[in-house]
Amino acid sequence: MQKEQIQQMLNQLPDSVDVDEFVRDKVKPEYQGLVAELRALLRKAAPAAREAMSYGLPMYFQSKSAFAWISPNQKGISLGFREGVQFEDRYGLLRGSVKHARHIQHRICLDDEISKTLLRADEFADDRAEDAEHHRDIEAGEHERQRVG
Repeated sequence: MQKEQIQQMLNQLPDSVDVDEFVRDKVKPEYQGLVAELRALLRKAAPAAREAMSYGLPMYFQSKSAFAWISPNQKGISLGFREGVQFEDRYGLLRGSVKHARHIQHRICLDDEISKTLLRADEFADDRAEDAEHHRDIEAGEHERQRVG
């Protein structure tokens, strides 16, 4: 396929919705305040994170990896964490049975414990980015020693 054909196909796709449009159009009115609160808390907890629509949901990215998402469902709003299994969950808030991801199900506005969990999510995302950078530095040093030695 040529570039022009690909571009024509892309131009025919509907414009992607932004997060504000998603909340307005896809979140029940009774949960829109909760979603606004979650978004504000995520911005506060991870100011360097990028908010974007991905897989049809608002997602939060640190570097290139998504670390959290907001998902409306029949029971309310779910706030998911890609590596939620690694969080300390003293209050039993996290749900899920997949290998890594966990989520918190909400119907009401947040309390301090959920806020603390979110802040720990940001710290975890920062730690993972630092670990990856550290491992790249180590590998680069080992590669250099092997080349020289």
